[in-house]
Amino acid sequence: MTEDRIRRFDEPRPVEVLHDGEWVPAMQDGWVRWPDGDWYASVSYVLEHDWGRGRYVTSVPADEVRPVG
Repeated sequence: MTEDRIRRFDEPRPVEVLHDGEWVPAMQDGWVRWPDGDWYASVSYVLEHDWGRGRYVTSVPADEVRPVG
């Protein structure tokens, strides 16, 4: 992947991510341009499940991430 497809933050920023219809706290460390030209947020977050904690490290479309505050 080339630098024109990745925009990293110096420090991750707190955001909320849409997960199964609910906004959950997450950290965003940058933006990634997918091959179709759309920008996706690079995020990570942890959720509690009945089987234990699940850590998510993924990218989500821009309309599924919002800044906190």
